Amino acid sequence: MSSAVAPLPLPPPVISGPVYSIITPKPKWMAQIKKSIYLAISAVGVFLVAYDVFANNWALNDYIGNAMHCRTPVMDMASFSDIHDHYVFSTRDNWGTISPIPRQLLATHIDQLIIADETVYFLAAGMHEVGPATPDLCRDLERSYPITFPTNSTETVVRLAVAMDFVTYIRGDALSHVFGSTATDPVPGPDALREELLEMGYEAGVFTADLRMTLEVPVSSLNPGTTMQHNTLVYRIFAKTFNTGGTPMAELGVDNCNMTYVWNATTNMVDVVSSRVM
Repeated sequence: MSSAVAPLPLPPPVISGPVYSIITPKPKWMAQIKKSIYLAISAVGVFLVAYDVFANNWALNDYIGNAMHCRTPVMDMASFSDIHDHYVFSTRDNWGTISPIPRQLLATHIDQLIIADETVYFLAAGMHEVGPATPDLCRDLERSYPITFPTNSTETVVRLAVAMDFVTYIRGDALSHVFGSTATDPVPGPDALREELLEMGYEAGVFTADLRMTLEVPVSSLNPGTTMQHNTLVYRIFAKTFNTGGTPMAELGVDNCNMTYVWNATTNMVDVVSSRVM
């Protein structure tokens, strides 16, 4: 009987002595570029934070008070109930023709403007250019306004106003659009009535009120039918809410309008035949 013994593997050689490494320094210009990039990123971040703190600071915007200019048309009123003592509403769109919810919206915002309510922010959102094709605040003043002259007088000064209201109807939501048929169901025509919208599944979603108020406009009854012109500022309160009990919000605005109007002695009204932004 024989046996074989496998030889053991030899251990790895041991290398002793100093170990050397070669270090190549980076060029200085690369370090400078890297440092400059870090500084630029940091500077942009600081700028954005500072801009947000000052430019989007509601408390600072309110404190500066640029939006307080929009309080002008109601400054001489004690409450919204005085509006008929200071303004002549058109026969077509007036305080009585709008529904109760929009009327309450306007009443709330008028009172806030009168007392400069400290519980709300009055924010200036900037200006934008208005051109011939841009919707403006002037054209909706083309209405008729009943005027009463003082006793034994042929001239007076009035402030005109127009009040309008709108309801936006909504059908369905994101889920019913994706998994249901509300996105493809038939839509109503432009002249559809409220009852038709409700039958088709629509619900009232947004209540809106739109009030336009001018500054003083001179009126003379000496020459009935004669064209008169006057430039005046027109202020707007555009209020809306998403439900009957929700907190309302308002967009305030002002335009400079050129009005052309005539005194109609037959109807005892001022007819604004043209109103255009300047």
